Amino acid sequence: MISRIPTCLTLWALTASCFAVSATLHAQDEADEQTVHSMCRLGLATSAVDYVNARRELASSDRDLAAKWTMLLMECHAQAGLYVGRSEDDNGNRGAAEQWGKCRSVYDTFIDSEQDNPRLPWLQWQLARCELLRAQSDAARYLAAPASVQPREQALQRIRRLLVDLEALEDDLANRQPLAARGSGQDEKQAPAEQLAALVVDVGLLRCEALLLRTRLYPRGSADRIASATEVDQQAAVILQRTEPVWPSRAQLQVAAATARLDLGQSAEAVRELEQLANSANNRLARLRAALAAIEHIAYSQAGGNSPSTSADQPTSISRGYVLLEHLQLTESGPEIDLAHIQLALAEVARTSGSEKQAAMQALVAQAQQLGKRYGDYWRSRADALLVGSLETSSTDDGSSLTADLVLVEVRQLLAAGDHTAAIEKLVAFRDHEAAAGRGESALRSASQAAALLARQQQWTAASASLAPISRRLASLAEAPDAHRQAIYYQSQAMRASTTDPQASTDYEALLKDQLSQWPDAPATDEVTQWLSLWLTQAGRHDELASVYLHRAMACGKPANIERALLDWLGELLHLPEAEQLQQQLSALRGARARAQWPTTPAWSEAALIFAEVTAPEPSDEQLQQAVHGLSRLDVTSVDGAWKQMLLAVRWLHAIRTEQRPADLPPELLQWQPDQLPSAIRQGLARSLIAAIDETPAAGHAQWAQRVKLDATWRELLLDSPSPAVQASGFRLLAWSGNVSGGLDGLIELSQRAGRAGGGVQIELANALADSGPNRWQQSSDLAKTVVANSAAGSELNQRARWRLVKNLLLLGEIAEAQQMAKLWLATQPAQASLWKTRFESVLSKPASNN
Repeated sequence: MISRIPTCLTLWALTASCFAVSATLHAQDEADEQTVHSMCRLGLATSAVDYVNARRELASSDRDLAAKWTMLLMECHAQAGLYVGRSEDDNGNRGAAEQWGKCRSVYDTFIDSEQDNPRLPWLQWQLARCELLRAQSDAARYLAAPASVQPREQALQRIRRLLVDLEALEDDLANRQPLAARGSGQDEKQAPAEQLAALVVDVGLLRCEALLLRTRLYPRGSADRIASATEVDQQAAVILQRTEPVWPSRAQLQVAAATARLDLGQSAEAVRELEQLANSANNRLARLRAALAAIEHIAYSQAGGNSPSTSADQPTSISRGYVLLEHLQLTESGPEIDLAHIQLALAEVARTSGSEKQAAMQALVAQAQQLGKRYGDYWRSRADALLVGSLETSSTDDGSSLTADLVLVEVRQLLAAGDHTAAIEKLVAFRDHEAAAGRGESALRSASQAAALLARQQQWTAASASLAPISRRLASLAEAPDAHRQAIYYQSQAMRASTTDPQASTDYEALLKDQLSQWPDAPATDEVTQWLSLWLTQAGRHDELASVYLHRAMACGKPANIERALLDWLGELLHLPEAEQLQQQLSALRGARARAQWPTTPAWSEAALIFAEVTAPEPSDEQLQQAVHGLSRLDVTSVDGAWKQMLLAVRWLHAIRTEQRPADLPPELLQWQPDQLPSAIRQGLARSLIAAIDETPAAGHAQWAQRVKLDATWRELLLDSPSPAVQASGFRLLAWSGNVSGGLDGLIELSQRAGRAGGGVQIELANALADSGPNRWQQSSDLAKTVVANSAAGSELNQRARWRLVKNLLLLGEIAEAQQMAKLWLATQPAQASLWKTRFESVLSKPASNN
């Protein structure tokens, strides 16, 4: 796991790396340069730019001074970009980009007018340094939110370009040095050779700093990190061999090398060297950087990382860090010191518990917030990186991450201050960080908290988006299905708030289906299934809903869920209006059974298939008999419950179709309790029972309805349905219960509302008209003819309408006409199912003299 502790790269003073001021240069007051750096450090970069521009104008006649103040101007813009959160004209990210762009613009303007200025290599060095500062800014943002990889990639890309630019600068210096050695006098195009030699070393030092920054962007212990640290160590060794002991930047290079060796298995020796440099280096910046690097490593190791020293030194490691910090505080102040204090304090917090730990965490969060207010967003990012990740190897007494506790403390403080946006951003960043670290429960909690805050602000789409992807990513967690269900709820609110946005509806449906595919067995999925059912039913997409139920049944692992899904599938199957849709569903179930989708519960899927085959389409008598036999041998139909009642339903269908006398009914039918069936199955089954009763003499229809308990409760269930086809069955029962006019009026109204698309309702009305007596047989036939004309030849609806016409002719005693119509049908529309062929052929056997 990558360390979230950023490197202690402090800003070098420009005078440490700028060209040496020789006797040929104008003497400059050091106080001017210190003033510029202090202004930038305090966030007054804009004022510093104005000051430097004024000084540059005064020095425009002196080429060397003009170059020096141009470098200072570039430095001011770079620091304005780095600390844009504290600049006087803070415009956020856009302002930062503008400041970085001005670094290049100042450089380009200078070289356009001073193409032969001998100080151009120093400006190139300054441009490279500006790029390093920008990479440092990207690195700080990445380390504060490690799950956001874009800043890391930007930093790495900048470092790669920077190393290429430094290599080109080294080549240029190598070409200039021989020319400088041969030249003489101040008017030459080359700077003095000794100054160029010093710049070569400074370029090497800048290269080491870039490599050291790159090291921090790789995980601790990774091959990339070790390789980068090794390159720093090797580069530093080469440069140190080429420099004199009195070289001003030598100590800084030693600090860089020692810092790199912390990652090369030499931490004990490296820490001791850093401590020594912190106490005795002849350069203030080197002492500062050495102390900060040692403190960083000590704090990290005490939080669970590699030890900086031998086991005998362990008890005193924290105290060694505080000794260094106290030594720094005697001469230094600023954000680096505050960061060092946070690092050591975090290591100590890991050893506390209870109220003491809470108080310590609150103090650290407050300190980090104050750091950002005083010094800007860059330093706040540095502090956030520590709070978010420096103690990722530690834990509290209950096993939760101390980092999570710190983040939640900060979130509470942000909410108390009314800064909801910052609180949400903090939770989202921590969500991604924890997910990347493999701490799924913590990631999911943070996602839920962020989503709740977004929902509180009615940012429904954002709330759903913050929760849904992470719950799918962490699908194996017990909390994931509940979290995803909550995301669906948020998306439903987004859809209601944006009724004209089709994408909101598309996303809602996709989330519903994701829930069923990811967690078919989860309790939360039961509610989501209801939502999806309502969604697809309102759209009239019954075939899709049936497929959803069947796929859930195939995906479930728990028997109870498989059973419920199959019952849901059956309920929807019985409402499919198209024979083709019905056959597709039956084929899907047959295929699943052939693939042994339900190895532990095959009886349920077999029972569902048998029941569906004889209740969804109208079966033949032979098919009904086979279904009774098939269901009777299954164990699931012998136990009280829905499956036993389905067997009894098929027995009733067979009894009705064979017109068994009441005395001949099997005793098993006394156990018929249709209220034990799910409502959807009862609604669909009613249509099958009514269709079977319609084939018996009209005088006995009401009696058959009573025998199969098509009572008032069942009738009300049908009439309460939003489906016109189901309501039509309810009105048929209403007519059979004695309210003939009420049943007919209801069917007429349904038929009028449905228009030409309501062929199924019109057939039910035609059947009801035929039931009501001779006065309405012609009206029934006229309606059946209308359905024939408006339906596809050979379709189930077309066959039902033609059969109604034939039966009406038989009722009228027009046997010859009925037989002629049957012959025509048999000749032109051969039935695919034996039921219709049997029916129409039965007409041909009737005596023609029957009037």
